[in-house]
Amino acid sequence: HSNCGWNSTTQTECAQALCNASGYGFQGVFVSSSNNPCTSSFVTGSYYFYSMDRDTVVYTSLTNDAQITATCFTTATSPPTTMAPTVMSTMAPVTTTVAITSAPSTSSPTTPAPTAGASCPSACTSCDINGTTATCTACVSGRVLFGGSCVTRVWCRSRTVASGPFVNQTCRCSDRNCFYCAIRATGDECIRCRNGLYLFDSQCIETCPANLTSVGVSLWGRTCTTPFFCRGSRSVRSATTTSTFKCNCPANCHQCSFNPGNGGPAGGIGTNCTKCRDGKFLYNATCNSNCSMAPPSYADYVFGASSYGAECRPAFTCTGGRDENGDRCKCPPSIGGTACNSCDFARGSQVCTRCRSRYLLDGACLRTCPAGYAPVRSLTGIYGWTCDSA
Repeated sequence: HSNCGWNSTTQTECAQALCNASGYGFQGVFVSSSNNPCTSSFVTGSYYFYSMDRDTVVYTSLTNDAQITATCFTTATSPPTTMAPTVMSTMAPVTTTVAITSAPSTSSPTTPAPTAGASCPSACTSCDINGTTATCTACVSGRVLFGGSCVTRVWCRSRTVASGPFVNQTCRCSDRNCFYCAIRATGDECIRCRNGLYLFDSQCIETCPANLTSVGVSLWGRTCTTPFFCRGSRSVRSATTTSTFKCNCPANCHQCSFNPGNGGPAGGIGTNCTKCRDGKFLYNATCNSNCSMAPPSYADYVFGASSYGAECRPAFTCTGGRDENGDRCKCPPSIGGTACNSCDFARGSQVCTRCRSRYLLDGACLRTCPAGYAPVRSLTGIYGWTCDSA
């Protein structure tokens, strides 16, 4: 699997397991291997092998594996206290096949290795032995007991093991509100919650902390996260986020913000709209049919011919596509659109005050002056033409 590593630590573990299975205890030194068991296989078919995932010797047919050679030692009873313990004999190197990613193992590529009586795997502190099979009953620190083996974790999704040597076996997260978790010796780490609860710090909680916002459009997969913007039902990428996720804005709202405290147990909908759609007008972070609720001094501004971005805002002037604050704006098509270089917005009123390559008459830009009017130039260049009565 992706965490597989063939290094000095795993090589030593394999050598010691080989010597222990051969009756010499965990006294062994790694000598060599036929290949890297994380990336390739040495044998095919069913054999006895040592599985590092399960920390036990089993007979089966799996995937990646390697044949290793190790030197095994037996240590005599210590001599008088004035002498250090000495190695009394060194056995000839012995070989077996080891699997790191659920793979077969053997002493040769064609025949199963003979096995001595089983012993407890190194990750077990106690086990039950039945012939050549050892079933763990207690584990060392950092390992969790599952299916008679001591493993680092169990991926449990919807009460079923999702991957690894115990895939499809029954499991259960300790929190009934957790749909997907990693079962570890230190406790469960929830990955995805259900029943309308929010994931925070690997736990399922009813309400997110005050400094975070909640997101989630169903009873599954709700999370607590840092504040963000939602546009068109997807989160907006920021300097700190590279991925996006599904989110919801209020009705008729195209873009909204999820601020600290937004959402809650009712369900992850942004409450602060920043841009409306469907021809609705934005006022006080909500979308409205018109600007009747705004002060009379506010203009009912429509962003060009678009059905997005209409808002109720204080009266202003749009010149060269920018307002007094430098924000983008557009003069409406009814008074000339892009041909209008400068226009004034007020409640129920949009008036062009200067045209570009057109003629200004009664607050709108025309291609030609009508009968009874003559073009008059008040500025040089393409600006400042008006239609005056003859």
